[in-house]
Amino acid sequence: MIIDETGDWLTGITTYTADNKIIRIFPQPAVNTLNLTVNGISSNEINCTIYDLNGKMVLKTRVKNTSQKENYALDVSSLNSGAYLLDIDNVKIKIRFAVMK
Repeated sequence: MIIDETGDWLTGITTYTADNKIIRIFPQPAVNTLNLTVNGISSNEINCTIYDLNGKMVLKTRVKNTSQKENYALDVSSLNSGAYLLDIDNVKIKIRFAVMK
């Protein structure tokens, strides 16, 4: 299990909120699908890249963002159980989440 910067267990829903932008990642831990909800990011594409804790890229996908609020499902079924880093970026934002599978 991973502990975040506040000392809380990283389970359930991870939420990032800043500048009227909200990103939610759930469930934590994921089984086969990691859900991503994006609100307030108006960009055509969002890049999602998952790295193992050694820094090796293990999954990369680009999703089309057609409105201010979108829901996406990332297929993580091919990943082994464990901790990963998820980078979400586009022209307006870049953020890194710790995620569990």
